[in-house]
Amino acid sequence: MRALTSPREARQVRATLIAILRSLKEIAHSEEYAADIRLENSVEKLEQAIIDFSPVSDLVGLHRSATPYIEQLADDLSQLTDSNEFAGIARHIQYRPLGSSNFETRSYLLVRKLLRPSVDEPFFIQQKISVLDAIVELKLWLRDEDLKNSQETKLSELDRLQHLLPPQKIAPVQFAIINGRLSLLKTLKGEPAEDPKTADAARSELLAEGERILKELERSNCDRRLIETVQYLQFQISEENNIIRVGLSNIRCQLMCSAFDEELPTAVASMLHAHTLSVEMFVAQFPDWSKFVENAAAVQLDANDIAKLRDATATLVQSLHDHADLVDPEVPKTVAKLNELLTNPGHSGKRAAFAILRSVENLISKIFAYGVELLDATASKTIDGVSSIASKAVIIGLLTLALGSAASISPVTSKITEMQWLKAAAELIQKQLQNIAEK
Repeated sequence: MRALTSPREARQVRATLIAILRSLKEIAHSEEYAADIRLENSVEKLEQAIIDFSPVSDLVGLHRSATPYIEQLADDLSQLTDSNEFAGIARHIQYRPLGSSNFETRSYLLVRKLLRPSVDEPFFIQQKISVLDAIVELKLWLRDEDLKNSQETKLSELDRLQHLLPPQKIAPVQFAIINGRLSLLKTLKGEPAEDPKTADAARSELLAEGERILKELERSNCDRRLIETVQYLQFQISEENNIIRVGLSNIRCQLMCSAFDEELPTAVASMLHAHTLSVEMFVAQFPDWSKFVENAAAVQLDANDIAKLRDATATLVQSLHDHADLVDPEVPKTVAKLNELLTNPGHSGKRAAFAILRSVENLISKIFAYGVELLDATASKTIDGVSSIASKAVIIGLLTLALGSAASISPVTSKITEMQWLKAAAELIQKQLQNIAEK
């Protein structure tokens, strides 16, 4: 167990705990985690750990042993990191500094001394990492352990993969794997509107107005692409299964309206603009759309990133088409439809890019999770009803597809903290594929 050398070093440890706690509290107050009892319990445990550790600075100053307090803190942190439920949340929360002054920055940002054992001065974390990483590194530093020899690295690669993979997130598309084929998840409902009766009435009115507009468009002999766009919006509104897809279809419809505005009769153009504004107000009633818009606004993507993402997604769509034996045809069709939003993105480019990123992230995480299940089942010989040859072909095909997807979007995902899991997971998956190929 580490012996703290000064009251200042003890205060830095406590300050780090406070920074971790603040990071957890920031996300705990968000809509996504407001009712999550697991995170609430973890916050309470960390608060108690800080209280218990507080006397250490005085003890060190008086040259009294602080070892029991350090041991207790390390044990408390282990209880958090050993909890799969907590780890599943904490690995996707960014560790944030509390202050902006030089003193606060030095106090609240821990450096990865574990990776630089030659550094003798008090350590600070200087790069962006997750709350889980910060807790693990602080715990190992307290125990005076090297990261490479720590218990965390003794997990099997499959266990580590399972810990890394996030659940599918709010996005236009979520995925399922049915009988070894990647398919769209049809049952995504999302959170209901705050006033479901009013939302249902609005939906009915939008559908009726959409039908009237379609009839007018048919009479106007306008570009067929505009008619198809309005039809697709009508379909998404009527499906009632994914409000994110409705919102994005409406953005696409607005873009098409602008492109063909001059070709339409004034009355029809006005009807269409009014309709898209009504749909915009309609989707605003749903919490999932509000969360999606808020998350999209926080993503730092420029025009160059959006162009790279458009090209990467086009490559992915072609790859999905090429793996018709493993992918339902609706998957590339839907992803291609989303990618059309990036053709002339305009002011909505960031939302469209975020929608595609989240959808591709869902695709990759679903395939990786499925691959881990098959690999684990293969290792324990628990796969029923599937031949080993068929299983091997499915695993290699799907995981290769997902790895290609991860590589294609990596230049963009490197900018987004909560998508950093992709790189580590892809490296572990690549090792698994090499192991399969050698058998």
